[in-house]
Formats: sequence, C-alpha cells, structure tokens
Amino acid sequence: MNRLKELRLRNNLTQEELGKLLNVQKAAISKYENGVVDLTEETIKKLTEIFNVTSDYIIGISNDEEKPRKYNNEIDTLAAHFEGKNLTPKKRKLIEKYIDALFEDDEE
Repeated sequence: MNRLKELRLRNNLTQEELGKLLNVQKAAISKYENGVVDLTEETIKKLTEIFNVTSDYIIGISNDEEKPRKYNNEIDTLAAHFEGKNLTPKKRKLIEKYIDALFEDDEE
C-alpha cells in the first residue's frame, strides 16, 4: 500500500479531507496515492507536519516514521529530575508541547 494512503487511512481521513488540509482537490490526492503524479517538495513538507512523520518515511526510503524530537536533551534533563516517576512517551510529548508553547514568541 502507498505510504500516503496508509497514513491517510490510519488517521481516519478521506481523500477530500486530506485535500483540504493540503489545499488541493480530492483528485490530486488520488493521483498522489496511485503514483500518477509525484509529490512536490512542498507537499511532502506539509504531509510531514500533518502526519508527524519524516519525509523519508512518506517517500518510502525509510521505515522509521517518527520525526526526531526537537528537545530530546532538554526533556532528558527534566526527566532526570523526576527519577522514579513514570515518564511515558505521552508525557514526554506533553512536555515537548509545553516547551514549544513557552518559546513560541521567540520564533516570531
């Protein structure tokens, strides 16, 4: 199965819904999924943001779909302060979102 279609179905999106997220018609999604039209660099970038996967995963050159976390070192440092506590992947993700929110103004 095409990676794009796999990601779309896994995220319970229709071709039309994904098309709206990418600002393209449903027919374009069908063409991407069937290999009639190649994904542009810009479209691949948008897909990585929508599905939170690597571009290499989308185009099929890697099976590692998880994007590297921006704040691994910082999160590991924080985690050390919570030694003995259960810091699950979900909690790590929440910490990452919190850090993103804290520094959102710095990026503008």
